[in-house]
Amino acid sequence: MAGERILWVDGDAADNLLYRSALTEAGYFVHPVDGGGAALACLGAEPYDILIAEATLPDMAGLALLQQALDEDPALTVLAIAGPDAAEAWPAGAHGVVGKPCAPAELVAAVERVQAQHQEEQERLRRWAEAQMRRCGDELYDRARQVDRLRLLDELDQALGATLNPERVAQIALQRIAAVVAAPRGALLIPILPGDAQGMRVLLWDGEWAETTPADADLTGLQALLQRLQDSRKVGRLAQEELLALGDPCGLARRGGPSSLLVPLWGESKGVALVVLGGWPDEHTLTAGDCELAQLLAGRASQTLRNAQFCQDSREQASRMATLNKIGNAVVSSLEPQTVLRLILELTCQALDATEASILLHEPGRGLVFALSLAGDERALPGRQLAVGQGIAGWVFQNGQTMCVNNVQADTRFYAGVDAATGFETRSLLCAPLKHHGRTVGVIEVVNKRAGRFSHEDVSLLEAASPIAATALENARLYNELRTLLRERERAQAQLIHTEKMAALGRLVASIAHEINNPLAAVQVRLGLAQEELHGLSRADEIAHHLHIAEGEIERTSGIVRRMRC
Repeated sequence: MAGERILWVDGDAADNLLYRSALTEAGYFVHPVDGGGAALACLGAEPYDILIAEATLPDMAGLALLQQALDEDPALTVLAIAGPDAAEAWPAGAHGVVGKPCAPAELVAAVERVQAQHQEEQERLRRWAEAQMRRCGDELYDRARQVDRLRLLDELDQALGATLNPERVAQIALQRIAAVVAAPRGALLIPILPGDAQGMRVLLWDGEWAETTPADADLTGLQALLQRLQDSRKVGRLAQEELLALGDPCGLARRGGPSSLLVPLWGESKGVALVVLGGWPDEHTLTAGDCELAQLLAGRASQTLRNAQFCQDSREQASRMATLNKIGNAVVSSLEPQTVLRLILELTCQALDATEASILLHEPGRGLVFALSLAGDERALPGRQLAVGQGIAGWVFQNGQTMCVNNVQADTRFYAGVDAATGFETRSLLCAPLKHHGRTVGVIEVVNKRAGRFSHEDVSLLEAASPIAATALENARLYNELRTLLRERERAQAQLIHTEKMAALGRLVASIAHEINNPLAAVQVRLGLAQEELHGLSRADEIAHHLHIAEGEIERTSGIVRRMRC
């Protein structure tokens, strides 16, 4: 092409002058040199576009020159001029070969043709190199992205490894995912029962944590959100209009802005927490990469959350078993009904973290009677009565089923008369029947959980404790009946012994009376005879005789009396 620089290397400059003139007229700049050494010096000093060399040079072979030139500048276009004998040796190094002799126009055409072919080859190599660079760049980007993901996972694992509290695990997951997608605000929804929006805890995050209590109207929208994620099980974006259509539960649409990111955290089969992120500026756009990273972190957090839940469930199970063991020990520690009932209620309240508890027993003709209550005023409830079927406790007794009501004011079965009479306020209630050998003898109820709501685990614990309590009550009843029978038997035995003693005493008195009557009769006869003697002849010896006999009988009577004293 015109303007390109040509380095012409030949052994006979005068012989090739015609060719160089033709190239100059065609617009090329031609720099002639004599010999390969001079050519290499010129190539090292300044750039050239084309190298034309003959096969025979004064100081070195043309093929050696071309190889060294291409080693130093692979982009150089090389054209060889050779006679018929040397033409076969050139193609290994040259881009083209022009045989001598040839017309000058043929040489110019050959230079243009070889230059165009070489430029096409260079363009192909450039595109190949760019493709290779892009591929390497993509590989480096993928590797850097993988390293970044591993770093995020490692940081998340380190943060999650510091706790086994499921709620804290979910909080850490929210904060880490929010940092990755640059979310200013978030909310954490934790169902009390996994997979169920009823009993939802809502924790709001705006740099700091705050808990809010969802209204009944909010629970419907939250349940719809959970159902939506139950079907997809993936991270998803939700427009503000969609949240508003759900009733904007807990103000999530207002907090999230134009778009929110929903990140579910899964247990074994159900969602155990839902992370809602939002608060981006209007111009912010969530990318597929953001969702992919959020899904990756959520998967790792879900695994840790399942482990934490398993650990917590194990601890709770161990705690429940320990509580049941304590209740069992309390049952056998005493046979006094009031003592046993108080121990059972105290342990149950402690295990369920409730403020009050009561036991109601069924009495024929009276219905359900409060036997014992752990409340503010323990004297206010005992003795009060409920009809069978009245209130939640009456319903539980009548149907023999456990009831868990976390909002008693919304339950039509709740009987407010007890609260009105005692001044107590019942907010939540867990009630289970007391059954012994298939017969319901009463109910046990636990009232007002201190933190949160009564859970499925609480129901299981009370259902496990209620048969123990029923057995304890039955044992105490049987003990009281046995004790009453023993007391009656003791009284009967004492009465029988007393009767026998009195009969023996009567027989003894009769015998003594007989023994005393004989000497007394003799004394009476002798005194009568002595009296007759005094009124008659007054024989002294007869009187003395009668008195002596009387004296002997009196002594005999005295001996009987002395023996009775001994």
